[in-house]
Amino acid sequence: KITTSELLNQSSLAFDSGDYSNSVKLITRALLDPTISTNTLADAYNQRGRAYLKLGDILKAENDFTRAIANNKEPIYLINMAVLLANTDRPNEALACLNIAMQAEDYDELTPEAHSIACEYLGRCRFDLGDYTNALATLNSTDNLSLDGLSLMARIYNITGDNDKSVSIYSQILSVRPSSTKALTGIAEAYEDLGQYSNSLHFYQAGLDVDPTDIVAASGAARLLATTADPNLNNPDEAISIATKALLHAADSSYLPWLHESMASAYAAKGNFTQAIQHQEYAIASSRYDSVRVKMNETLIRYKNDSSTTK
Repeated sequence: KITTSELLNQSSLAFDSGDYSNSVKLITRALLDPTISTNTLADAYNQRGRAYLKLGDILKAENDFTRAIANNKEPIYLINMAVLLANTDRPNEALACLNIAMQAEDYDELTPEAHSIACEYLGRCRFDLGDYTNALATLNSTDNLSLDGLSLMARIYNITGDNDKSVSIYSQILSVRPSSTKALTGIAEAYEDLGQYSNSLHFYQAGLDVDPTDIVAASGAARLLATTADPNLNNPDEAISIATKALLHAADSSYLPWLHESMASAYAAKGNFTQAIQHQEYAIASSRYDSVRVKMNETLIRYKNDSSTTK
């Protein structure tokens, strides 16, 4: 008869090999043992939660992490729960889990990888909550950030206006992962904010070369082509072409307002204020933020005024 310990060891091997379904089955068998200790029970739930997370079953993963923590508040269990919560748009709950984990007496005994994950997600939660200063300080406190963590750091530098650092970090990411659309569009945005429009357009178009349906790259490229004063780059027709293609894939995208605004800018540049007004109204209607709608409405008023003077 196979023991509970052997089942859990086999489950770990299955997990490490990417066989997450078998990992779940083996742990589920182990959990049938009525003599299983509290600590082993907690570890089994944690392992199965990780497997469920890999399988995309968020609800079952959360249930198992909750059971693991109920049996033993090990820092790694709390970190795993925090990762799930952060990835499901619950930064306050994730932050609470991470604070408990990082204050635990045995937190320092975790592996360097676990420490890096905790710092990275702490930084991410602070970013999601708008605390850019502390998010950046947290991310800078570890030397072992993943590429996603570096991307977040570069994004914060871009938002806070340190675009030279943003470009430097995105360049570092692209040296390892040259086809990362997140890094390509990120460095394009940083170059755009630096006023280096040729470089910016190059990277937006590189993002579109990797993924022609990338909404961020399409929105950025269309905006630059429509609005730049550089005669070598300005091309409203190409902007309209790029934005039109992107709109086919942007029904649920948070970038939908920016696509419509880019389209409006391109039509306005061509003197077609009827289409410009229509797309600017679409941009306003699809935006989630009051502050953005206010600025977009100012542009809409300008288009209407320009339309009146050309009649």
